[in-house]
Amino acid sequence: QGLTHLSYSEREVLAQLRLPAGADSEGYELHPSMLDAALQAAVGLSISQDIQKQPGTFVPYAVQAVAVYGRVPHNAWAYVQYSAGSEPAGSKLKYDIVLTDANGAICVSLKGLAVRSIVQPVDNGLFYSTPEWQVKPLADGDKVSPIEPGSNTLLLVGLEPDVVETITATFDSAEVIAFPQPGPDIAGYMRHLVGQSQAQLKGLIPSKASGPGHQVLVVARDTVARYIYAPLAGLLKTARLEQPHLRGKVITVSNPEIDGLMSILSQELRSDSFQAMEIRYDASGVRTAKTLREVALPAPAKRGYLKPGGVYWIIGGLGGLGRIFARHLLEQGDHVTLILSGRSALDEVAKQHLADLKRDGGTVAYLSADVGQWADVERVVRTIREKYGSLNGIIHSAGVIRDSLIFNKTAVEIEAVLAPKVSGMLNIDAVTQAEPLDFVVLFSSMAGVLGNIGQADYAAANAFLDSFAQHRQSLVEQGQRSGRTLSINWPLWADGGMTVDDET
Repeated sequence: QGLTHLSYSEREVLAQLRLPAGADSEGYELHPSMLDAALQAAVGLSISQDIQKQPGTFVPYAVQAVAVYGRVPHNAWAYVQYSAGSEPAGSKLKYDIVLTDANGAICVSLKGLAVRSIVQPVDNGLFYSTPEWQVKPLADGDKVSPIEPGSNTLLLVGLEPDVVETITATFDSAEVIAFPQPGPDIAGYMRHLVGQSQAQLKGLIPSKASGPGHQVLVVARDTVARYIYAPLAGLLKTARLEQPHLRGKVITVSNPEIDGLMSILSQELRSDSFQAMEIRYDASGVRTAKTLREVALPAPAKRGYLKPGGVYWIIGGLGGLGRIFARHLLEQGDHVTLILSGRSALDEVAKQHLADLKRDGGTVAYLSADVGQWADVERVVRTIREKYGSLNGIIHSAGVIRDSLIFNKTAVEIEAVLAPKVSGMLNIDAVTQAEPLDFVVLFSSMAGVLGNIGQADYAAANAFLDSFAQHRQSLVEQGQRSGRTLSINWPLWADGGMTVDDET
């Protein structure tokens, strides 16, 4: 929590450090949190090297010399370089670290800090959980702070113009940005919402990195479909990981009374409770928070979920996970037909993957299609109907990553990442809404639940998938869609999944 900014090259790192709020510095020349932050800064030297590719975890185990010249202040700098004779290779590394005050005066130096890689057996045990909303009132013991001028941003989604005016006048020390009710172009609205919110966070990073912290509250009426603004939860969770001084919540309110809304905002702005970042208030003012509850998977049904001779569409079917599940369906099904689709035409590698799947039995076909384009989705579904007679299930495993920190994200990158999951899923749902499907499975990611450094847009896209799955399932229960809808937040896979690249 003490590392606020990092600049690096292949041979050196310069890091800005700040003592975390609430840390007791009394009696310390070098607070443990500041030392820990300096050690974290040393990791920056491995960002563009092959160190991170080595197995195990690097931990410090010895230091040649420590010199203390004065007390390290709450705001300091750490300069890190390799020790003489140490190179970014092998399982042992040595660093020299100098901590200075804001004026560059040396406070502490560490010579020959040695770290080594410790490899432990990998435990591949999986835990399963499901989201649920639990009553979580703001406790009396929660820290309450005054509303600091310039330290709050309100992103208002779908609130009435007169309500926006009242909020702006009441909380005049906060920056208020209002997004109108969404129109018919939901995908375009969401691109704008995520893009503008990312730009807002980007603007807060340099100006607040050394300040008291900044909180961003997203406030939406429950009259706006939750999946439309759910991506902002993934965005804010990632922002907090990348920049600990940024804190955020996504708050849904049902109370139509302006006084009730003002009271809610006043309490949330003054509260330092950020353990839960997705909050709902019902019409009675009861506060609930989105949490995870561990569950046990039910025993497999005796009756298979695949129809004999059924037809199943896997979007991203020749990607890593797509191939894994294509093979699974071929093994589990009885003479099933798989329609795999992807944006690219078949190259030699893809042709080989397709040939390998066909050897597993069943019928496997490939269609080139970009699900981000409505016409492509309509063409695929029409082709399936005409050639195979029916469509029984869909697995949406397509995804794109463009890894970079929020501060470096571009609108082009964000749009590329959102397209297959946001535009893609909206198009798939629109075209197949009358199809008698047995299931629709969306491949999401833990990034959508927890955020992930370097993947703010990817976290946003997956948070959308999770929320849209709940939305579609509610339509199933109302008789407006067919087939169980399920979103799965996959962790990292040993084979086939998406990961953050080495540079990020």
